[in-house]
Amino acid sequence: MMYVSGALDGIRITQQSNGLPDRFPKHSTVGDYIKEVDKLYNEGENVKIPVIWAIGYYVTLKLKGEIKSSELEGTLIALRKQASALN
Repeated sequence: MMYVSGALDGIRITQQSNGLPDRFPKHSTVGDYIKEVDKLYNEGENVKIPVIWAIGYYVTLKLKGEIKSSELEGTLIALRKQASALN
């Protein structure tokens, strides 16, 4: 829990210090993020995705609920490809 909370704080601080708006959904809690991060990493093909990417991109988009599931899946596929390129 502390890791996810710290990652969220770090992203928010970075956004604020760069004059960017807070893009996290207002109704979501750290617990919501933890549940979604756990679901994401339960799939073996996602384990290489850095947690900060998972939280900052995929989980935030999912919790906002503003994009189609096909677009969300496309984001996940892109994150998997980028993560594979890191190794």
